[in-house]
Amino acid sequence: MAGTTEKILNRKKEWTNDKDERGRNVLHYAASTGYLHGVEYLLQNCDPSNMERDKDGLFPHHLASACGHTQVVKKLLENCPNPSEILDNKGRNIVHIAAIMGQFDVVRYVLKDANDEVKDMINAKDYDGNTPLHLAASHSRPKIVQALTWDSRVDLHCLNNNNQTALDAFQQFEQENNPPFQQASIYRILRLLKNSMHI
Repeated sequence: MAGTTEKILNRKKEWTNDKDERGRNVLHYAASTGYLHGVEYLLQNCDPSNMERDKDGLFPHHLASACGHTQVVKKLLENCPNPSEILDNKGRNIVHIAAIMGQFDVVRYVLKDANDEVKDMINAKDYDGNTPLHLAASHSRPKIVQALTWDSRVDLHCLNNNNQTALDAFQQFEQENNPPFQQASIYRILRLLKNSMHI
């Protein structure tokens, strides 16, 4: 497969710059499918303009994060001078996206193995003021809520644009959407933190 990709792109290098109706190029698709060798090849041999947003504002990094392709996320970040500037149309970085989509392995990579600039994204706010913890709580991702709340670098007091902590955002979501049983663990985690820290 790898040899075929290289042969095609060596003959038709201009294809790497072509975009589909969603504004995505081949790097977007290689990243979204977890095709690590293809991502590596494209990063080494193609125009750096491939690091572009699609029509939804998603970079290849966002798609790899959304699909849980940790090795691809890592490779893309190695070739990215300012990862904190890789934001979608809603101001969300790769940690926000991983939190929404429930991609625990990507969040774990950022918390444990990523460089400091990437780790700084764990408290970043999107345009609504939501951190990855807010989004993990409101999208019912208990494993990610637990990982983030156990990390001492995560700001549990952070308020979004509605003056809500992650617990507040979760409680509003719970009341509006009448969530199923699985959210009980998120509520317990956040409630225990609130009681122990008086937030």
